[in-house]
Amino acid sequence: MIRVKGEKELRKFYKKKYPAKDPQSFQNFADLISNQFKNFLISYAKSYNQMYDRRGSLFLDNLKRKPVTNSTYYTRLVRYIHLNPVTHGFVEQPQDWEHSSYHSLLSEQTTALSREEVLDWYGGRKGFIKAHTI
Repeated sequence: MIRVKGEKELRKFYKKKYPAKDPQSFQNFADLISNQFKNFLISYAKSYNQMYDRRGSLFLDNLKRKPVTNSTYYTRLVRYIHLNPVTHGFVEQPQDWEHSSYHSLLSEQTTALSREEVLDWYGGRKGFIKAHTI
């Protein structure tokens, strides 16, 4: 789950980063966001391929985006993300999946995640852990 900045802020960022390009040339806000993700994923794939001396695509499908428009969906989405490895049988508990944001949300270390917002959403650390217990 990724929080996207507002349209005005994103267009301002794009104009600063790419002064020769016109952010108004995108037909809509979704195109501007898609372009940013495309650039990120291409850069990541190139770096990964170079690091591991490989070629080809890393990602199978295009990203699918769905706006979070209500609190119920937000709650389910956070839980879905953390329980996905459990659902697919990789681990038995969400905390067992080493590549999960679950750990960052519960740790005391600095993170780019909106830790306090997510934990507060679940009523604190205990509520978050309880909501993710299966």
